[in-house]
Amino acid sequence: MAESIPVDDSPQLFILEDVTGAGKTEAALALTHRLMRIKAADGFYFGLPDMTSSNAMFHRIAEYYQQMLSTDDGSKPDIILSHGAQEMNAQFHEAILALDHPDRSHGETDITTSAQCNQWLADPRKKALLAPVGIGAIDQALLAVLPRRYQALRLFGLNRKVLIVDEVYAADEFMFNLLENLLALHLYQGGSAILLTATLTLKQRQRLTDIWLNAGGLSSQLLQKTDFPLATKISLNAISPVIEQPLSSRKDVSREVKVDFLNSFVCCVEKVLAAIVQGQCVVWIRNTVDDAIEAYQALRSLLTEPERCLLFHSRFVLQHRKEIENHVMTIFGKNSHSEIRRGKALIATPVFQQSLDADADVMISDICPIDDLIQRAGRLQRHTRDSDGVYQHGIKDSRSAPILFIHAPDWKEQPESDWLSHNFRSTQYVYRSPARLWLSMRVLRKLGAIRMPAETRELIDAVYGHAYEQAPEKLKRQENVLIDEERSQEAKAKSYWLQWQLYGYCDRSADNWYEDDADIHTRYSDIETVEVLLLKKTDSGQLVPWVNSAEFSVSLSTVTLSKNKYADKLAPIPRKLIPALNALQQRYHQIRYLQPWLPEQDPNFTYSSTMGFCEK
Repeated sequence: MAESIPVDDSPQLFILEDVTGAGKTEAALALTHRLMRIKAADGFYFGLPDMTSSNAMFHRIAEYYQQMLSTDDGSKPDIILSHGAQEMNAQFHEAILALDHPDRSHGETDITTSAQCNQWLADPRKKALLAPVGIGAIDQALLAVLPRRYQALRLFGLNRKVLIVDEVYAADEFMFNLLENLLALHLYQGGSAILLTATLTLKQRQRLTDIWLNAGGLSSQLLQKTDFPLATKISLNAISPVIEQPLSSRKDVSREVKVDFLNSFVCCVEKVLAAIVQGQCVVWIRNTVDDAIEAYQALRSLLTEPERCLLFHSRFVLQHRKEIENHVMTIFGKNSHSEIRRGKALIATPVFQQSLDADADVMISDICPIDDLIQRAGRLQRHTRDSDGVYQHGIKDSRSAPILFIHAPDWKEQPESDWLSHNFRSTQYVYRSPARLWLSMRVLRKLGAIRMPAETRELIDAVYGHAYEQAPEKLKRQENVLIDEERSQEAKAKSYWLQWQLYGYCDRSADNWYEDDADIHTRYSDIETVEVLLLKKTDSGQLVPWVNSAEFSVSLSTVTLSKNKYADKLAPIPRKLIPALNALQQRYHQIRYLQPWLPEQDPNFTYSSTMGFCEK
């Protein structure tokens, strides 16, 4: 498709829907290359959901991006990794050094021979989008439609670039509204965009199509195709503005994952222990950090070798999160083998499904919406392996057929209003949609498996389509809270973004213009958070960051916590250590914007490199 679909030099929107691992990234890059060859674009920005996925994509693209951006004089185009911790990515740091020290010698495999970045461009706030190639959090692009300082520079940086956005399905209503506004403004600049997703509702695809058509002065056009995989091209061609092209998935990514249900915490623990005994590697994805810690503690207390169980979530300081992520990829990544994988367990939160190219022999998932379950199932026996557990492309997997075990409430045709919250209170707090979880469970009970791509549309429509009317009334009543929240998110997004459609691009586009560190964000949350800096006391009575690093001690020692639930309850720095804290602030000026915390002095909360932040 990427090589055959017609392209021209006018603004175009492509929506590529296909299963995980089918090559959507490669298709997007091929399309981008074609647009650049006909001078419809000069570069691209690849926006991803988070820092971890951005790092992984940077590694993939850095090795061959120069093939897309050749120059007559032989100079090497800049490539930027753009997120809040970009300077701590070793490969990106090397790319900067390559231009700062051009006389350094490099081995043939040294990444700096293929990825270079001018240090002036590496400032994430001001200039990160100005490089010809950018990979990073989608937030950096979304900031181009918010009235914050350097907004104009960000918008200028996207000019004549192809905007590629991955995992569009994961955007909540707030972010989706910002994305719609960005797409319209990007079209006004003459830009094209490519949106990638494994699961997208018809309603969302129609919204995105309408935004592009309406921004280009064309009327909405009702979409016709429900095939999957599917490529949708939206252009400003008045005769045929919308082309929907059904695709076929490769045989090696077309799969069936059977589904079974576990209705108690104890059953899940037993399933994990059984997998460990059988020499398998098992992942249990929990919906919240607290639930993950609970399972981790329970399993370690039952294992004779507790080190076989790992914990991965977002409440680690950045240093430990990076270390755990690397450890997880060593065990569960594509290049692992049976000796490393044998008898290992990972308890993780949804960061596992969003960011890592990992592969489990056995998987348990807490109940969640069907699109998230599809994403999680994509990490179950993701890489075909031989009898030694070694990845081999194109072979028949030697493992038994995959089964996704779903930790869910007992099934009830007519459930009470507390069907979900009775034993899954944390899950209801996260998803706030018991009716959609009930519908997800119903369709999986009916089909007995997740068959991709054959039944993708049926699975999605059974939860997000007209079937919603069949959900139990007692559960739908609770949905009103979610509906009100989505309306609030939409209103908040519209109150934030630049009103350029009404007034043009000028001072009147926003009531207020904010500094770059102002409290105006690209992601919606009704939970106020605080950046907490972990400290420890030396034998000499000094306070130092938890992680000792030559350059990044403060950044690597920081964790984000809920303000009301945790940060406000942390023990303050003892009065006698205030002089030591003041001395530390003189050394690291950024500390004044963080909440300092001394774990060893706190009677209620603790921190460790294996469990992260938690209550004692």
